[in-house]
Amino acid sequence: DDPFDLVTSDVSLGGLGVHVGTWRPSEDDLVRFSVELPGAQDVDGTARVVRLHGDVAGLEFQVIAPVDRARVASFLMALRPG
Repeated sequence: DDPFDLVTSDVSLGGLGVHVGTWRPSEDDLVRFSVELPGAQDVDGTARVVRLHGDVAGLEFQVIAPVDRARVASFLMALRPG
């Protein structure tokens, strides 16, 4: 399958939400992803579609390198207020 760009609606240590646009996933689909985090290298892995709600798909990380999970954690910590 050809890659395409999606916009995240949220990011957590366990996965992410993406606006599906014209993509029509089904629950339990496995997808490869690459997420651009500001000020960090891209985070790559495999995720499972765990829910669909409106135009947002919830993706649960299935395969993600420990270094990439650490990048997500650092990104999230940087967003926390003071």
